[in-house]
Amino acid sequence: MPTRPHAIYSWGSELPRTDAVVVHGRRKLRVGSMVYLSFDAEETVMGFGYPKLEREALVASAPETFQLPRASDLRFNWVVARLEALDQDEARELVLDAWDMVVPRFLARQTRLTLDMVRHDRRGFELDARGSRTLVPAASTRSSPASLRKNGSPRATK
Repeated sequence: MPTRPHAIYSWGSELPRTDAVVVHGRRKLRVGSMVYLSFDAEETVMGFGYPKLEREALVASAPETFQLPRASDLRFNWVVARLEALDQDEARELVLDAWDMVVPRFLARQTRLTLDMVRHDRRGFELDARGSRTLVPAASTRSSPASLRKNGSPRATK
């Protein structure tokens, strides 16, 4: 199923320190002055931050999905993707990776840990009235201090 721009834009706008803006009719997500996601005016193409050294390999791996940016944008860490060729999960991962590039490392690690906990335990995740995600600890997934070794790993059961 193709990715809907509104879903990606609203999900990305909830990432910490992100500002959702509209510039010349184009929706963009940025942290400070650094843009990490942008849609074209028709919202069929999504540009996102991506390491310059790795982008040619990305484009070569799926040329029907990914493209190099226009010549004037080649100096930036940027790649363009056709939304109809992306699925929702892949688009979210690309947005999260682009966001990682523009925020401090500690914040990126902390947010990734929170999102990983959510992925691994869907039962502990609820939506509030706005549709935002709220992490609710599930009793079945918590480890008691007695069940943890000194190194923090769960004890093997006999």
